[in-house]
Amino acid sequence: MSNATDAYVTQLVARAMYHSWCKHKHVTPRPYPYADAGSQDYARVAVALLGYEEDAVKDIEDTLREEGDRL
Repeated sequence: MSNATDAYVTQLVARAMYHSWCKHKHVTPRPYPYADAGSQDYARVAVALLGYEEDAVKDIEDTLREEGDRL
């Protein structure tokens, strides 16, 4: 994958992790594309170690839209 695609997927994964944290803490998430530093760090590790399938990108985008994000 390209560096730009890797960065985009990392941002999507970080955002999904951030949404999960917000639910756990019962707080309203900040607007997209915000993701806290911890979620960004974990997302970088996950994408670097696990990679991703092209089809997964659309699934993550759909999930974030369901959470109310405007991508």
